[in-house]
Amino acid sequence: MNKSLTLVLSLFVLSACSAIDTNKLTSYTPEKSISGSGYESLRGAVINYGYDGFDDFNLAIYNNKIKWLGQKGYFQGVATEVVPKISKVADNIYFFSWSTGSSGDNVVHNYNTMRVNAHLSESQVKDALWQIHGDVYNINSPESVFPHSQLTPIKDIGKILKKNIAEKNLPPFAFTAKISHFPEDIAGRKELTGLSIKYDTPDGVIEIEVDGDRTYVSKNNQDIKDVFTAATKIADGIYFISWEKGADSDHIVVNRNSMTVFDHVSPTGERKEAIYDITYFGAK
Repeated sequence: MNKSLTLVLSLFVLSACSAIDTNKLTSYTPEKSISGSGYESLRGAVINYGYDGFDDFNLAIYNNKIKWLGQKGYFQGVATEVVPKISKVADNIYFFSWSTGSSGDNVVHNYNTMRVNAHLSESQVKDALWQIHGDVYNINSPESVFPHSQLTPIKDIGKILKKNIAEKNLPPFAFTAKISHFPEDIAGRKELTGLSIKYDTPDGVIEIEVDGDRTYVSKNNQDIKDVFTAATKIADGIYFISWEKGADSDHIVVNRNSMTVFDHVSPTGERKEAIYDITYFGAK
């Protein structure tokens, strides 16, 4: 298998999960939610969405899991399940993330604007993030299609990806440390440049400063990390910020309106939801 397919597999494939009886979807109540504070608001949801030039997905949320089925791009015909973290950032705005073994997927849905933004990370490519964007076609509507499919065996996913890339003449995957020029990312960089964001965590005070194409992240005003800017404007006052710096990588959504930070990566690299109060959001 070539390197690009290996990277993709590490991003999207978890160990195989058991199938779920979807006939009991609406009546099922988990004993304990392990999927974050926003899980219950979306439990039972069926969502169809797509990323520009990437793929469309049918997605369902139930039993503390997300099941998705690729429709027409790289992942057409691939069905899998992941254990997510889900945070409700604001009314109709949700932050999703899940581990993929070596790295993770980080996604924000805005059901007010019906837009989806993702920051895909890959630990095998230094400091790399892939920012992709698209539209939410529907959620819990008569048009919403459940991902009815048997889960794809892990050993078969690479073959399907290779087949789809060849047949559809798709470009290589874009895990690079390069600035994104999508409108949402341009707006995020522009609006955050010149500002400082500070919030307290159990490990210390985190400060983030965006300066155009570069972002500086520090803990307790020490060990400043210089990374390329991955900052996406989700809505007025709401920003999706990621940085890849080895063990110090993180993915957060900042809500200036509620002065809250939603963090899905623990200091040990595990996917854990943490919600912090912003102590400062203003000029440097």
